[in-house]
Amino acid sequence: MSMGDNLRFNKKLNGKAYQRYDNYDAIEVPATDAIPSDYDGVMGVPVSFLDKYNPDQFQIVGNSDDGEMMAAIGVRPLGHQFIRAYRARGGTGHYSPGMRMLGLLEPQARVIFKRILIRRRTRPAKGTTK
Repeated sequence: MSMGDNLRFNKKLNGKAYQRYDNYDAIEVPATDAIPSDYDGVMGVPVSFLDKYNPDQFQIVGNSDDGEMMAAIGVRPLGHQFIRAYRARGGTGHYSPGMRMLGLLEPQARVIFKRILIRRRTRPAKGTTK
């Protein structure tokens, strides 16, 4: 489904917009059935995506558990502001500034459980072949 359809009909999104990570230019997709069909940027998806992975459709950009890979693709380290917001909302995890993990600030600061970062492969123009 498109982003708009997912926002309207997917219960995991509850009509809320896709969230953007605080330290990387990508959207958070909470479940594989919420992957938008019309978004061409990078998306963080649950590991269960690998069960349905089609290499002709998606390129795997990274794995959030691999710190070196996160640095190589441009994930910025968590900053002091993020950690302060995380602690202020009651977060007790072992996170500190400088760690390369995906973080969300809305609706509250939180570090995201393991994600696979993907990008849709370029679609051929209508009437052409690969």
